Amino acid sequence: MPDELTSAQRAAVEHEGGALLIAAAAGSGKTRVLVERLMSRVTAPDGPDIDDFLVITFTRAAAAELRERISGELVRRLAEEPSSRSLRRQLALVSRAHISTIDAFCSEIVRANAHLLGIRPDFRVADESETGVIHARVMARLLEDRYSAMTPAFRALADVMSTGKNDESLEKMIEDTYGALQSHAYPRRWIEKRLGGFPDAKDASETPWGEALIAYAGRRNASALRRLSEARTLVACDEKAEKQYGPGFDTAIEDMEAYSAALEKGWDAVCALGPIRFKVGSVRNKSPEIEAAKRAWDACRETHKKLAELFTAPSSVVLAEMEKTNVVTDELLRCVLDYGDALDEEKKRRNVLEFGDILHLAVRLLIDADGAPTDRARDIADGFAEILVDEYQDVSGVQDMIFRAISKEGKNLVFVGDVKQSIYRFRLADPTIFLGKYNAWKDDPAPGEPRRILLSQNFRSRQGVLDAVNDVFSRIMSPELGEMEYGEAEALVGSGKPDGDPEKPFELLLFDAPERDEDEIKREAEAAAVASRVRRLLDSGMEIDGRPVEPSDIAVLMQFMKSPRGEIFAAALRREGIPVVMLKDEAPDEPAVAAVLSYLSVIDNPRQDVELIAVMRSPFFGFTSDELAAVRAADREGDFYSALSVRAREDAKCAAFMRTLGRLREAAPELGLERLLRLIYDESGILAASGSGGLYALLDAARAFEARGGAGLYG
Repeated sequence: MPDELTSAQRAAVEHEGGALLIAAAAGSGKTRVLVERLMSRVTAPDGPDIDDFLVITFTRAAAAELRERISGELVRRLAEEPSSRSLRRQLALVSRAHISTIDAFCSEIVRANAHLLGIRPDFRVADESETGVIHARVMARLLEDRYSAMTPAFRALADVMSTGKNDESLEKMIEDTYGALQSHAYPRRWIEKRLGGFPDAKDASETPWGEALIAYAGRRNASALRRLSEARTLVACDEKAEKQYGPGFDTAIEDMEAYSAALEKGWDAVCALGPIRFKVGSVRNKSPEIEAAKRAWDACRETHKKLAELFTAPSSVVLAEMEKTNVVTDELLRCVLDYGDALDEEKKRRNVLEFGDILHLAVRLLIDADGAPTDRARDIADGFAEILVDEYQDVSGVQDMIFRAISKEGKNLVFVGDVKQSIYRFRLADPTIFLGKYNAWKDDPAPGEPRRILLSQNFRSRQGVLDAVNDVFSRIMSPELGEMEYGEAEALVGSGKPDGDPEKPFELLLFDAPERDEDEIKREAEAAAVASRVRRLLDSGMEIDGRPVEPSDIAVLMQFMKSPRGEIFAAALRREGIPVVMLKDEAPDEPAVAAVLSYLSVIDNPRQDVELIAVMRSPFFGFTSDELAAVRAADREGDFYSALSVRAREDAKCAAFMRTLGRLREAAPELGLERLLRLIYDESGILAASGSGGLYALLDAARAFEARGGAGLYG
């Protein structure tokens, strides 16, 4: 990246007087802009200190990197101005700067205000395994109570959801509904509002389900209409095709426009419209343009065939059917309410919270019943000159409410992100929050109004790569697919980096996926297509630096390498006779390594049932299934560690385990991670017994972790 900022980067650094959205494309120098913006503020005369800012990042690694970049920039400037007291002050304050994830920030303010929330300040954040155990236990108790009472409403729900063999479908529905509702700031309020159905609805579109189907049909129809309109221009270029296809295309486009208008009116208007007329003559024309038009026609016809299946009955019939199902949906929502309450009670008993709980507690602390900031929120807001939120495309609605509550009426908020890189919707991220501001805020607003700045210049990639990316995404992204247009403003712009060999092609490999829906079948087909293409490349006679291309010149990059995806691709390449080397970032997948990691986890926190049982069953201690059952029987109400404590009073093997675990837990803070691992290896003899190379790799990882300043078992 050049030393000088671009005009857009400079504008992002210097903007003041209102909220700011920085739409920063990949490779556009986002981190540099953030650092420069902070530097410009803290080095200004009478400017704020670095710890007067709140910077929210998406990961702890990103927070650490940003803190390091800020420190490095301060050191560099101090070397140029060694007498600057201001720079020395900022460098001293960097360690206190509020740079963290939203989860860490909310944990901090919830702990500090625990007395206002009725919780203990020494709560733990439950890890994934402990959360799974808690949820499973609470779900089992909930269904046991429901079956014992067996009300008519629950009987109806169980009849609909249960398979007769088990309650897996019912459990999943309750769990999934509970999980989805965590994206709402007030889940209980949302449920209570929907209990009892929608007695005032006159049209099916006035219900959430009807509204969702209308919106879905609108997106599909708009996409199909745009595609058919583009195909219509192809037809117009051929005289014979125009004669046979033209009128039919015009009729279908007219009907689809009428369909769009009907969707605006509601459910019954769509039902009364009738089917789209897809009728055309026949033309013996095999030109690529006409073939493309035919494919567009067939795809649009298939889209509307499926849409027609959604609107088969008028509102009177649909609403009557909904009324019949209200008893089931209401009971499901009540189960979700009771499940949430029981989870809260169990977590309170254990003094643990999940990250979602912490966010909702922060909402309670910062936002009153009317949606306005509380006095505590205003006190927190007074402490921050500016709030910068990175990766804003991946925030949730709850998180966005928190940001606004602790701001100065939203005017000191700076959001940075790229909606094209939003990949966490499955974690309840809501990219439409970013898009709402992106579409509403102006590039050149009036003073004090929120502003949008686009950083589109890419300093990372060659122009050939950027051209290919722009070409693909300008064709496939739209408000219906991807929720935004990919136009000139969104396109990546090159930085003038030399393009190497401009003749090297960009290739998009498409293949026909099997009709079977199993993920593994599709992965195998994808792997076979990639392996076949690599084989053809190796056999093509292509040269690199005057020699034939070799397997080591080719890389297959994947989102993750965890089994079985990586192994499926490796097997496909080997079937083509291509040697493979697989590189993994995770710890070696060996039983001995897994046992040691579980042991470390239990030393850190023994109240993790899954990990604790794994360690007791491992070669370290060799507890049998009968011995573990006896432990569980000692205390059926508490967690497994509590039961173990009871059993140890009368069982020598359990007592010996407790003594060993207690000694290691006491020694761990003094030893550090690497020395603790060596102690475990020496006492257990696991290294000599297993001969595992992964155990040596684990030692290397521990040594590197501590060399970077890491501390504790989880850093």
